[in-house]
Amino acid sequence: MYNAYKLEQGRRFKNNQGSWATLIMAVSKRDVLMKFDSGYEAIFNFSNVSVGSFKDLLFPFVAGVGYPGVGSYKCYSNGHTNKSYSDWREMLKRCYNKKALIKMPAYLGCYVCDEWFNYQNFARWRESQPNHSIWQLDKDIINIGNKEYSPKNCCFLPLELNVLLTDHRAKRGNNKQGVFFDGSKYISKVNIDSKTKYLGYFNTEDEAFAVYKAAKEENVKRMAEKYKGRIDNRAYESLMNYSL
Repeated sequence: MYNAYKLEQGRRFKNNQGSWATLIMAVSKRDVLMKFDSGYEAIFNFSNVSVGSFKDLLFPFVAGVGYPGVGSYKCYSNGHTNKSYSDWREMLKRCYNKKALIKMPAYLGCYVCDEWFNYQNFARWRESQPNHSIWQLDKDIINIGNKEYSPKNCCFLPLELNVLLTDHRAKRGNNKQGVFFDGSKYISKVNIDSKTKYLGYFNTEDEAFAVYKAAKEENVKRMAEKYKGRIDNRAYESLMNYSL
């Protein structure tokens, strides 16, 4: 059995994440106080330190930027991933994971505020938001076209609002939003309550778009009224003022 008091202070150890830490002092025969280069300090059993099995809670292992942080919000409970951690992790992946961006190019250019690189900060904010456990995290309803995930831009919305302003650019090609060309005429259609409503055939793209624009803006305002008082008031105001 080793005696931690006999270990040399200042000795360096590398954990399985690739983080380096310095042995500050022994606190018992088995436990040592370690300080990571990130600044994180904690007491570990030296048997774990000796094999690299000790974690740096400030090491950015999620998408290269996110770290668990020090606090009461846990990533896992009873062997299951907590929803708050899942929301945070997926947000970071959408912005910084190269494979994810290939699959979802709409997120190119999106980013997360520095404050939310720390999971504790995100989880604390999330807990303060209404319906956070059943609705979806949204970044671009409060400020249309916004690219930043942050407290000032984000809120939780029901699915039908979260996808309400989806552009579907890949499907329509170079045509204006809500407009498709069938080879002879321009078709205008809008999605209302998860159903496609055809608005008519038109000779010009501009005519088709004008009809779509009116229908889309009316539907957005209708949906805003449906959730008035239940969603963030900033999101409600933004939807009521929405214009293509």
